[in-house]
Amino acid sequence: MVEFEYRQKIAKAVSPELPSEQVLYSERGQGGDFQLNPVLLELHKNRNLPLATVLIGVVEYEEAPRVILTRRSENLKKHSGQVAFPGGKVDDTDPSPLDAVLRETEEEIGLTSGYIDIAGYLQTFETGSGFLVLPVVGYVRPGFELKINTEEVADVFEVPLNFLMNRENHNIKQDVWNGQLRSYYSMSHEQHHIWGVTAGILRNLSERAFDD
Repeated sequence: MVEFEYRQKIAKAVSPELPSEQVLYSERGQGGDFQLNPVLLELHKNRNLPLATVLIGVVEYEEAPRVILTRRSENLKKHSGQVAFPGGKVDDTDPSPLDAVLRETEEEIGLTSGYIDIAGYLQTFETGSGFLVLPVVGYVRPGFELKINTEEVADVFEVPLNFLMNRENHNIKQDVWNGQLRSYYSMSHEQHHIWGVTAGILRNLSERAFDD
């Protein structure tokens, strides 16, 4: 990938401005699990969903950009062992969703905001489990040192941006969830299995930014 060409592509996909209160707290997700499972459109249509934010952290190594991902601790009650972006639920004490994702990222993996240059906000993603997720894309300067919160995170790893944006690596799989067959995106890189919400968000970024 030509140096910083990916920045130009990502700029097409994200908004530099935080979405409106209506988008974040009153509307359906602009994308979501319902893209592969239209039946889910009926699931949350009459209630507002709690807001969460995640960081799509693109580390700008000289040789090629890579994306930071985590594997959640097996001790967590929800989504244990799954691959995820750093991030979490927006608390009432957070001044903004951006403050929330920077706080969560530092709490989970020790990556501080001084290493992160925010590019913008991707479209919101509605999960089948009942959250509205706001993905925040940030460019990460190399040289950081991570400090993993082992109560929440079992592992931190990086995957080449080129691999994640290449739709030839995006597989659609099916499994039973809450007694019904559901479809979801899946990507396998080395020993890591990226699927569900994380893969769905990466797919949305790929479609919006790397469509040529």
